[in-house]
Amino acid sequence: MKGNEEILKKVKNSLKLAKSKINKVSNEIDKPRIDYIEKELWQIAEELEYSASLISITFGLRDYYPKFNDPQKMTLAEIMKDIGNNLDRVEKVLDSDPKECYNIIRSAIHKTRVIQSNLKNYFQD
Repeated sequence: MKGNEEILKKVKNSLKLAKSKINKVSNEIDKPRIDYIEKELWQIAEELEYSASLISITFGLRDYYPKFNDPQKMTLAEIMKDIGNNLDRVEKVLDSDPKECYNIIRSAIHKTRVIQSNLKNYFQD
């Protein structure tokens, strides 16, 4: 169990970094600095992927593929808020339900990737 505690600590730290970046991007949405937002989104995705990998390997979820909704009709601000809220949920259940945490994190990764793919569209007039 000690090993899992160390892994969960790494996950918590990584998610904390991702959450910090999400807050930064959320604060920059009204100032369309696309290059800055692209960099922050890349770092958010990196931290989320790292967390998902740790959970998957540690708790045997390698063959588990969660389903999630497509955020295409949401605004950038709505998606960022949703990702932040989801990461808050992860903090509450991380110690008790790794599979649910993995679901939430994979969904956040998907949403981050959707933003990355469509970033310039969010700033068109």
